[in-house]
Amino acid sequence: MGFDFGKFLAILGAVAPVILMVTPGGAVLAPLIPVMIKGIAEAQQMPGKTGPEKKAIVLHEVEQGAHVLNTLKPGTIDPALAVEAAGHGIDAVITSIHAVETAQAALPAVPALIASPPAA
Repeated sequence: MGFDFGKFLAILGAVAPVILMVTPGGAVLAPLIPVMIKGIAEAQQMPGKTGPEKKAIVLHEVEQGAHVLNTLKPGTIDPALAVEAAGHGIDAVITSIHAVETAQAALPAVPALIASPPAA
């Protein structure tokens, strides 16, 4: 049973905006969640990049997204604060993934209960 990164990001993409909407001041960040999720997914597919390099790529995309929001509605969000918040979010995502992987590795192997169908 391996860690399904795609499923994790899909759940995160559904839950994070809801959490931000009920967090004081968080609603302004909610539109940037899809940008962050897409950036994380794309960065994970980049062979040879280090974790910090991948994070920098995602943060750049978030900064650009914040600038787009400000173009649509000036003064919507401070891009530097959006990048800082996204950085904390990325750290939380990575820490969560590592915790799940560590917990899975610590589980004992479970033998198959039925190796083959019973003979008729």
